Amino acid sequence: PHLVGELAGRHEDRFVLFSGHVDSWHFGAMDNGTANATMLEVARLLARRRDGLRRGIRFAFWSGHSHGRYAGSAWYADHAWRELHQRCVLHLNVDSTGARGATDYSVLHATEDAQRFAERVVADVTGQPSRGRRFSRAGDQSFWGAGVPSAFMSLSGLPKQDTELSRAMERLVGSAGFPWWWHTRDDTVDKIDADVLVLDTKLYLASALRWLNAPVLPLDHARAVQSLVAELEALQAAAGERFDLAPALEAARRLVERMQRVAEALAKVPEAQREAVNRTLMRLSRVLVPLAYTTGDRFTHDLALPIPPLAGLQRALAAAALDADGDAVKSARAALVRERNRALHALDSAATLADELLSLTV
Repeated sequence: PHLVGELAGRHEDRFVLFSGHVDSWHFGAMDNGTANATMLEVARLLARRRDGLRRGIRFAFWSGHSHGRYAGSAWYADHAWRELHQRCVLHLNVDSTGARGATDYSVLHATEDAQRFAERVVADVTGQPSRGRRFSRAGDQSFWGAGVPSAFMSLSGLPKQDTELSRAMERLVGSAGFPWWWHTRDDTVDKIDADVLVLDTKLYLASALRWLNAPVLPLDHARAVQSLVAELEALQAAAGERFDLAPALEAARRLVERMQRVAEALAKVPEAQREAVNRTLMRLSRVLVPLAYTTGDRFTHDLALPIPPLAGLQRALAAAALDADGDAVKSARAALVRERNRALHALDSAATLADELLSLTV
């Protein structure tokens, strides 16, 4: 079962998708009862000022998170694909808020285009510096095929400790801050700290409000493309002479320069151009998010496993170890040419959109 409720925006039909799962292991007080409470409280507070919301917000409570490995949100992505692609500005996900002792906000998850925003809101609300890191295919991140940026999953964590348990948790979920009772029968209400839960909820409320009311969407595509440049450089170094990634690397570097000029121009967008600018910023995410976060098919769902950026081009790593004259390396080159074409097409499309943005902000 799913429960979906929506507060409509007063000036735009775009919306933020704010989601969390309802299925739990055992009692599930922290995972995910407190997160459900966070969603309800944000909904209650925003409903009191619904007349002031520029954009809408859609609250979605998923089943199928653990026992279906994100089957619930994947089903929703399939059946709402068109409106997500056309109208959703951000997927904001919440998981496991309010844990006792969870006072560390130094690491967060977000797609690169949303990382700078996420770091800023964490600093503003908690006073702590944070560092955005790449998502794994986890936390109901089922909307990358539609090109929707995303921010957060689990957020507050236990301070990192140099223990085997801490290292194991970081390998498993990308954060060392999950408590020992996660996914056990001991995840009960006595493990919840009301003060931590309030702070977590303030953070989600502030995040939602900023995305709902920002005149210009706080998307940072320059950081997204910089991460692709770094990945292409690493792949080229590994592939050596076996495969040439220079066309994609040059296109990505030129795009970084464009996006840096765009970032400067976005600080002074004329009011009359904001609607067109926001449309174009969303179109950029629709191009770059699938390139960085899917294996290629935007209408299916990748397995719930870590996916490296530019997934198809990762074959360059294996090609470097193959016999230079064997059939296997020839097959690998053929596949890599197609994946290079995919990357080039996306980068060229993004460059066209960046030029549109520059023309809108002159």
